[in-house]
Amino acid sequence: MRSRRLVLEQAVESLFAGTDDGSRRVGLERELIAYRHADLASPVPLAELRSALAGVPDVGFEPGGQIELHPDPADTAAAAVALLEQRERAARAALAGIGVHLAAVGLDPWRSPERLGLQLGGDRYVDMDRHFDRIGPAGRRFMRQSAGLQVCVDLRPGAEGLVQWRAANLVAPVLAALFANSRVCEGRRLATDSGRTAVCLATDPARMAYGRLGRSAGAVGEYLGFAVGAPPLSDRFAGVDAHLSTLFPAVRPRGRYLEIRALDAVPGRELGPAVALTSALLAVPAAANEVLRDLDGIDVPELWRLAAGPGTRHPTLRGLAAGLVRIARAAAGDLPEDYLPSDGLDRLACRTDLAGWAA
Repeated sequence: MRSRRLVLEQAVESLFAGTDDGSRRVGLERELIAYRHADLASPVPLAELRSALAGVPDVGFEPGGQIELHPDPADTAAAAVALLEQRERAARAALAGIGVHLAAVGLDPWRSPERLGLQLGGDRYVDMDRHFDRIGPAGRRFMRQSAGLQVCVDLRPGAEGLVQWRAANLVAPVLAALFANSRVCEGRRLATDSGRTAVCLATDPARMAYGRLGRSAGAVGEYLGFAVGAPPLSDRFAGVDAHLSTLFPAVRPRGRYLEIRALDAVPGRELGPAVALTSALLAVPAAANEVLRDLDGIDVPELWRLAAGPGTRHPTLRGLAAGLVRIARAAAGDLPEDYLPSDGLDRLACRTDLAGWAA
């Protein structure tokens, strides 16, 4: 038992190693919901999707048949967005030939988890499905109905990386609320725009830990406690590396980079603003430091509850969102001129100002 904990601690340390080459690379992964206008109630068979998308690079699939686009990281946020948009255009064109369309939403608007079924039958997904079922119904929704945008940013080593990690965990619920895009599920309008966030909070608190990470100056010890506290999915996933791969916090350390998993799969018009805001806050040390100064000590679990409910209709999240946009716009001056997607932050600033958020 002692040796296993030591191996686990060493593995967790490697997750926070960071990179000291000065890079500010950004990687994106976007999940999209496949559907047919003529039969919204039926899932599109995975075999059809695989066949149609065989010629499109950087395509994968999620357990409910969601399509995942994951191009290589790029040196700038703008280039990462351009590459993802290129892959999406190719995927949409290929699927149009079989009458299939893609919805950029956080939750499948039409089909239930049972209707979608478990379309990936590997050990990982079978064991996840079984494990989540023992906790409640949210896990099936998480696996089969949800679709997100993951933004990955290079992690700096040492003290700067710790600030970056803590800042990422502080901004995650605000980003989730600001870009919430899951307001319809199984044909019903939800009481919130943040249905996917609500599902994530309910799926497996021990394995997802929303609001519990980024609170301590000892990131390795904190994450180690999280990893130890999450039970293995099964005997097949009891090994250290396998177990760590089945943890799904809102911000996940990946060695060279941080993976921000909080955002819904935003529509195309929101892609640039979402990536610009996330990247500017985390790619500039001064911005991460300002986030930590402004938000350190805030009740993050409460922010997540608000994000899953009223979202930016609540004055606390509304004010925090406006503040983060201001920090990001100031940080943009420390980045190369073409680093961020063009006008992404300006559009967000206009949106928040027009809504009276800057008051």
